[in-house]
Amino acid sequence: MKNGEKNQDPNKKKILVLGLENSGKTSLILNFLGKDNIMEYISLVPTLKDNINVLRKGDSSFVLWELGGQEKYVKECLENFDNYLPDTEELFFIIDIQDVEKYDKALKYLEEVVSKLRSSKLTIEITIFLHKNDHDLSEKIPQITNMVENLILKIKSIVPANFYCEIYKSSLYISLDKVHMY
Repeated sequence: MKNGEKNQDPNKKKILVLGLENSGKTSLILNFLGKDNIMEYISLVPTLKDNINVLRKGDSSFVLWELGGQEKYVKECLENFDNYLPDTEELFFIIDIQDVEKYDKALKYLEEVVSKLRSSKLTIEITIFLHKNDHDLSEKIPQITNMVENLILKIKSIVPANFYCEIYKSSLYISLDKVHMY
């Protein structure tokens, strides 16, 4: 099957999960899988290279292919990006909004991913999770609302209007809060 070609099984969808280290990729996946044992979250270790999980909902299955977010895995991902694209229908990009120091690094990674998608001429849905948007976040970081608004503006300047992209504020403690892209 060629890169970006749709999976032959209409009930199976491959989702590539990207983001920097400690952005919350694995915990978000565990949440999607319905894991509610806090010990599973406490004992998490960094994803080395990649991790594949399958989420089944009714007759549908979603293959969540998570790539490690440490610098060497980000570099490897970008160098071998075409190897991850076969059958991919959607890309989840996770940004830890509490780690303000890494905003620029996360945006650079997103920009490089978008560039790779543009050059491959593939149409893949992008869902961006502004993760760790905990209910008490504004108490911990009073200026976080303005910082996140600026982050969203920067994301919108990176992702072309002709890409299908949604942005969600997410947390393990609250449901998803959709941000309108365009």
